[in-house]
Amino acid sequence: EVVGPWPSVSRALQSIECDPFDVALVDFHLKGENATLVAERLSALGRPFAIASGGGGEIEGHGQQADLNKPFSMRDLERVLRDLIADTVGDR
Repeated sequence: EVVGPWPSVSRALQSIECDPFDVALVDFHLKGENATLVAERLSALGRPFAIASGGGGEIEGHGQQADLNKPFSMRDLERVLRDLIADTVGDR
């Protein structure tokens, strides 16, 4: 089940605290804001996530388990989500 999408950093942060989910896909640029705060909160909570971005090096070191470089295919998205979910199931 998909929760979101959330169009702003503030809404994403609110969702992290309120909505149940297993893994997250974070677009690093949300309406002109970068999602560093979102990545930091997900990391602090130990929530597995991937960052989607066309920006290259700026997304390194945010605690994500995977990167999804734009443009990406549905196959790329499925692979990343499958890997994140497998890691989550393995942690239970």
